[in-house]
Amino acid sequence: IFLYHERRWAPDELRALQEDRFSMPAGECHGAVVFADALLSALHGVTHLYCFTDSDATARAFTTAGSGSPQLNVQMQWLLRRHPGVQLLGIHQAGVRNEAADRLSRTIAGRDKVLAEVKAAGLTSVEIQPPADDVAAMLSLAMASPQRAG
Repeated sequence: IFLYHERRWAPDELRALQEDRFSMPAGECHGAVVFADALLSALHGVTHLYCFTDSDATARAFTTAGSGSPQLNVQMQWLLRRHPGVQLLGIHQAGVRNEAADRLSRTIAGRDKVLAEVKAAGLTSVEIQPPADDVAAMLSLAMASPQRAG
């Protein structure tokens, strides 16, 4: 089974990223946090979760359960409150090794190609969903936080 989650940035969220009010590392972390939450909610009883990411800041935030960035901290604390018994480990993956994840997340055509590859490999793809209201509230709080402490 190939579990995935897809969510496009809403126009106001994309604008905040483009205007650097919401940092790119926070945006990268957001995808990982939301997917981790959806995965942990779908797979009951998980005690350890490895997060492979091409974002060094996200890998460090997962490993240390925090960051020097309040925007990342809001997201990590939200995840840890929702899944307090899970140990997290972030593993940095070079971007060149992240092709399928990038295709899945960037365009609908890319997503369709990845899902076709999954099907061709004999796997079943299942999209998992986080609770939308909780994610929206967390994202709003993270976006309202400063990018850096101090």
